[in-house]
Amino acid sequence: MNETPIEQIIKTFLDQYFASLPLDHRYLVSRYRVVDVARRVVCIGSVRTSCCIAFLMGKHDNDPLFMQVKQGLPSVLKPYIKKSPSTTVDSGSWWASA
Repeated sequence: MNETPIEQIIKTFLDQYFASLPLDHRYLVSRYRVVDVARRVVCIGSVRTSCCIAFLMGKHDNDPLFMQVKQGLPSVLKPYIKKSPSTTVDSGSWWASA
């Protein structure tokens, strides 16, 4: 089955996200595989960002996991904040929550 570009992006992100987890968490999510990805309509506060829901399935049919994957944008306050060496702003990152 051919994946859409957004499915490829989300699957790549989830692979990287899972690899970044502590070993015990990584073991837990290693039994899941991405089955489907759907775009989600987001609220006013998330205008211009991509948001997806990933449907993952465990080793058994009764073991689903749904993850929300959102794109992060720079803060609207960024132009007004004096940059310091410890400040990090990521303009196109993705994050997930289960």
